[in-house]
Amino acid sequence: MSLIYGEVESELRNTNLSRLTPISPYFSGSAGRVLFYEDFEDEILRGWNYFDDNETGSYYNLTDTIKFSGKRSLHIRSPQVNTTTNAHLDLIKIFPFTIPTGSNPLIGMEVAFTFSRAFVGLGGPQLRFGLSTWDGTNRRDFYMRYNKGSHLWFWGASETESGSQRLEPYEPATNPLARSTGVWHKAKLIVDPFNDKYISFICNGATQSVSGSQSLKESDGSITVAGANIFRCFLRATSGTTVGQEVDVWFDDVVITSE
Repeated sequence: MSLIYGEVESELRNTNLSRLTPISPYFSGSAGRVLFYEDFEDEILRGWNYFDDNETGSYYNLTDTIKFSGKRSLHIRSPQVNTTTNAHLDLIKIFPFTIPTGSNPLIGMEVAFTFSRAFVGLGGPQLRFGLSTWDGTNRRDFYMRYNKGSHLWFWGASETESGSQRLEPYEPATNPLARSTGVWHKAKLIVDPFNDKYISFICNGATQSVSGSQSLKESDGSITVAGANIFRCFLRATSGTTVGQEVDVWFDDVVITSE
């Protein structure tokens, strides 16, 4: 189920959505207005667009095998066929509204995610999620990128600001006592898009020192929607450089809020 803010407000009595009011006080301590909610429960992916990939065999689908809540989650697979570059696949959601420039709200993105054991392997497999704005020329990405090999989160304009956190894969290790089975992680990113600043980030109760960091700015002619101040979120899986490695990442319960 994919709901934009007007639809969310009309559906707040729904059992699945009632838990979103207030939005996870565990994270921000504020109610937050729900702008968008996606639990991937529909049998088809509604309103999400394939953005790009650079490797044969990359794909995405809705799966009922591994999910954080409900019946389904979004599965992205990014295989590494050669070592020339890190393979990746991106999905984006462009929202049918703009953020009022006079209000300067803080925007939050909450998401549940997990990954396969292959993600733990060498060669730098990564997952990435975040929010983007577009002013007609430049795209600004407020992203969080996790590298399991180094156990580091990366963010910011230079893509080098980082903080450590050890996250476990979904599946158990060879020794079933070494890791839990069915591990999911919950994260929330809050940004100030109009002043180009990260505000806060928390994952599984652990914070990263993102406050004050700036977005990654890139010239982007790939966004062809008319007008400026376009707002979107994105989800990405990136494999490493180990040939034959297939990286699987799952996302669920994406929530966008005005804080």
